[in-house]
Amino acid sequence: MRPSLTYVGTLDDVVERFPWQFDADINYFNQLLVRKAILGEKILINDGYLLNNSAARQAILNPSCSPLTSLIEQGFVRILSRNADLVSLPEKMADQGVASFNVLKNSAEWPSLKRELRKWQPLLEETDNFIPWPEKHISHGFDQMIMRLAERTPEDLSIGSVSHDQWRRVFDLYEQSNRYDKEATRTRWESAVTECLADNHQGRLAMMHLACEAYHYNFGVCLGSQTSLSKQQILVETRFSSAFADLSKVDQELQMQHVSIPGLRVPQNISMNSGPKWRN
Repeated sequence: MRPSLTYVGTLDDVVERFPWQFDADINYFNQLLVRKAILGEKILINDGYLLNNSAARQAILNPSCSPLTSLIEQGFVRILSRNADLVSLPEKMADQGVASFNVLKNSAEWPSLKRELRKWQPLLEETDNFIPWPEKHISHGFDQMIMRLAERTPEDLSIGSVSHDQWRRVFDLYEQSNRYDKEATRTRWESAVTECLADNHQGRLAMMHLACEAYHYNFGVCLGSQTSLSKQQILVETRFSSAFADLSKVDQELQMQHVSIPGLRVPQNISMNSGPKWRN
C-alpha cells in the first residue's frame, strides 16, 4: 500500500470564516494535529491556510502553545507552497486579487508574524519541508468544480435557505466575473454570494460551504496528478455532502447503518497544546 498524505481542508481559513459545525479554534487545531500524529497520518497544509487561519498564526507566533511548528520541523506536517517563501507570499497573492492575503498584510498582526517567518524560513528550506504547488491551474480547477453544480437546484442539495432565484443569480454573477480570466475564482464566488445574499446569513453559509468542498476536492484532484507525489496516495479531509458525493469513496449504505469504529484513548496527562513535547 502506498504511503498517504492527507490534504486537510478542515484547516482552511475560509472554513474558519464560514464555519461548519465546529469551532476552529486553537484547541480544535491542536487536537487535530495530535490525533494525526498519534495515528501516523502525515498531512499537507497549504501556505494560505498556514498564514490566514488564526489558530495557525497563533501557533507560529507562540510555538509553545501548539505542536504545529514541531511537527512541521520534523516533516510530519508538510507545507504546500506556491513559492517556497512564506514571507513574500501575502504581497504576491494580494496583487493577484486574493482578498484574505490583502487583509493579512494590512493587519496589525502581520509585522510580528513576518518577523517570525523570517527567522523560521531558513529551517524550512534546510529540512526541505516545502512541497511544490500543484502543476495544474488551481483557480481554473475550482471553476470547473463549482460549475458542476450550475444545473443543480437548491432543492436537489437540500439547501432550504437559498431560493431558486438566488441560486441562479449567484451563478450568473460569478460567471460574469470570470469573463476575462479565471484567477482568484473562490474569492470571486464569495463576492457573488455576498452581493446576492447580503441579507441571508444562512444562505451565505450554505453557498460558501459548497465553495469550500469544491476547493478541497479540486486540490485533491490536482495533487493526485502531480508527478512529484506519484508514489503517494492523496487523501482529502473535507465536509461530505451530496453535492460532490460522486467524488468520494464512501459507501452510501454506511449513512444508514451503525458502524463500529475502533476507539483510541489518549492519556489525560498528555498535553495537546505543548509544542516542544512533540519534537520527539
